[in-house]
Amino acid sequence: MLTSIMFYPEKQFLEHLSEHLKLFELEPLRNISVDDVLCSSDRGKIRYVSGYVIAKIKHNLSRKIRNALFVSGKEDNLSTFQNQMDILNSLCSSYDKLKDVSSDVDSLGQIERKQNEREGLTNISDLTFQFFPN
Repeated sequence: MLTSIMFYPEKQFLEHLSEHLKLFELEPLRNISVDDVLCSSDRGKIRYVSGYVIAKIKHNLSRKIRNALFVSGKEDNLSTFQNQMDILNSLCSSYDKLKDVSSDVDSLGQIERKQNEREGLTNISDLTFQFFPN
């Protein structure tokens, strides 16, 4: 009884909260086309972060492969991990190849700026790049 008396004002407040806040309908998010809105620097940042994401996934997957390599009974897991690694490798491309065949060479400026002498960054192909902003 005492509990219901204590929470009655709070219940009344919460029931009428939407009237006091005057909430509006949410607008749906609009799709941003890669070519229309984003400048080359922004597209380069998307390409860089996407490459980082794929590199991190590949690193974690290679650790799983290494841990399952000499364990008996893990042959099925090892095969699955290797198939996943093949898929991730198909999403990547070398920087030299991208310079030659990329449809968006301007976006490679960010990658070139952050690339070291060994060119160790993971670069994504154009098809993978088109996937991430959408």
